[in-house]
Amino acid sequence: MLDKKLTELKKLLIDESLIIEKMLNFCFKGYIEKIGDKIEKVFAMEEMVNTLDNKIDDFCTNLIALHSPEAKNLRTILAISKINNDLERMGDLTLNIAKSYLLLIQKPYYKPVIELAKLARDTRSMLQSAMSAFIYEDLELAEEVRARDYFIDRLHDRIFKLLINNIKISVEIALNLNRISKNYERIADLSTNIAENTIYMCEGDNVKHDKKSLKIQDNKE
Repeated sequence: MLDKKLTELKKLLIDESLIIEKMLNFCFKGYIEKIGDKIEKVFAMEEMVNTLDNKIDDFCTNLIALHSPEAKNLRTILAISKINNDLERMGDLTLNIAKSYLLLIQKPYYKPVIELAKLARDTRSMLQSAMSAFIYEDLELAEEVRARDYFIDRLHDRIFKLLINNIKISVEIALNLNRISKNYERIADLSTNIAENTIYMCEGDNVKHDKKSLKIQDNKE
């Protein structure tokens, strides 16, 4: 009975993550294609995320109360609860991104859109990889996600430097581009949390503050 309920719970979490992926996709494509209606779909989808967030929270509470799970089953429920919180936060951050894209959609494109395209793609890819690591209990992939967060941070820093070093760009455009970049960076942080909770679920190890194990190969240009 508990195994069946856990499978159902995992499916809800996967559904939630797929909505976030679609939100991220609609945001950037809507901006590039200058289609505001596509970006505005994100607002309704964020409400769907909130609904799933509440449902998963209740599901986790009921499983613990009714089944008194132990060992890995308990870790799985706790990990899902934390990942659910991270996904709900991703929904909020993606909504922030959508709002800034809507403000920028009538503005001329600026060079950092090239970097933003990479940041948008890599951030969504990190979420996909983190969820795949969770679904398949792939610890190697989880560690890879943790390492990739470093490169997202570097890309965000590069965009910020491009913005502050260009005196031709308006304050409004600069602030919104930086806001978008920062929210992508924070979504990548939350994907890292998912990877770390996957490791906890599988092995019982809390690696959240353990950066020594990360293998980062930084090829400087």
